[in-house]
Amino acid sequence: MIKKEIVLIIFILLITSCKTSIDNSGNVKIRINAKSEYSKDIDFQVFIENEYGNSVNGALVLAQSESGITELFSFDNSSQSYTGSINGIEDDYYNIIVKSNSLSNFFSKKIPHTRLNKKTAVTFFSDSDGNSVLSGNLLKKNLPIQIAWNSLGQNVNYQVLVKNALNTKWTASINNCNIIIPANTLDAGNYYLYINAQKSYGDLFFETENYYSVSNISSSAITFTVQ
Repeated sequence: MIKKEIVLIIFILLITSCKTSIDNSGNVKIRINAKSEYSKDIDFQVFIENEYGNSVNGALVLAQSESGITELFSFDNSSQSYTGSINGIEDDYYNIIVKSNSLSNFFSKKIPHTRLNKKTAVTFFSDSDGNSVLSGNLLKKNLPIQIAWNSLGQNVNYQVLVKNALNTKWTASINNCNIIIPANTLDAGNYYLYINAQKSYGDLFFETENYYSVSNISSSAITFTVQ
């Protein structure tokens, strides 16, 4: 209860001190990272560095979602960042607010985050002769193999991986929901197919944006045999 009361007091002070959201970081560098995995909370990291490149550890940092969830972050020594977790809804915006003596006023940045809430499901998995893995058939290695799966929404990237017991034998990244493995790509043997999905916003390298927001889902494996 004490933590929630502190968050509420801080937020009231913030919205009464200024009616609009601003970025008044000046020489202070602020970077925001938001990440979620399937069925898990959204984990936030806020990195604050002064003009000398040193971490600022005396700030007040909080996030508030448009759906009404507020979370006060704490400083984590191991990562030198402010961290917190929110069990947010599927699609939401999160306003990250920072108050520090290093800032002349306060920093406020609204970032989007989409939580992918279901795994991909393969709907077609067959070679060009019509041998279907979904029907229990073996695939022919000298024929192209077509794979299709359900869409998880717009602007989602998919990584297709084919592995054997030891190594990744073939991989590709694509925005569409179908792909063809060229003929003679896979040798005869047993394999596992994974289709992992990712939806992101911002900039992973913090060059064009000062935030990166990403959600990942790893699919279950489909076992198949090539002859």
